[in-house]
Amino acid sequence: MKLQIVEEPHIAFYQNALHVDIRAGLSSFGAFDKGSPSVPTPIRIGVIGTTATVDGVRDWLERCKNGVPSEEEKLKALRPSFPGMTQQIFGTSLELSDANTRAITRHELSAALQEKEPLLHIVEVFMNHAKDLASKSGLHVLVVAPPAEVFALGDSPATIDPPWMKCSSLLLSKRQRLRQV
Repeated sequence: MKLQIVEEPHIAFYQNALHVDIRAGLSSFGAFDKGSPSVPTPIRIGVIGTTATVDGVRDWLERCKNGVPSEEEKLKALRPSFPGMTQQIFGTSLELSDANTRAITRHELSAALQEKEPLLHIVEVFMNHAKDLASKSGLHVLVVAPPAEVFALGDSPATIDPPWMKCSSLLLSKRQRLRQV
């Protein structure tokens, strides 16, 4: 048996600078497409979920915006900090306004959970809110943040095509640039 060492591939960053670590490369050089006209400024984000999950996403984005420190104490070069979502690093910023969030009410969620096929109805509730946001707000990214009880439903076998497949062409036909995260 022959062993062969495979070198770590280099990742391209701003102005084609190369590095093997994404966090170190971003900190040192910036994002590959920084300054490109195809990068929206700012990146408008929408969030759909319960009040708790929408707040959780907002809090997490705020924390990440300014960087995430490395927990490594001895070998920091092997696990550098994430530099944050800043203009200097990415050439753009994130924008999340109250107008671009939708809170699924406990009543909507409870009613959907009581249905014969609750997952289908929950997806319908989320898709209705997504269509509304897509038609009004010019979003670039839409984050769907369901509560834990929705994930528990995913353990049952699927018997139909996913309902979001029907709606994706409708959303995109409105020329909304939505990215599922």
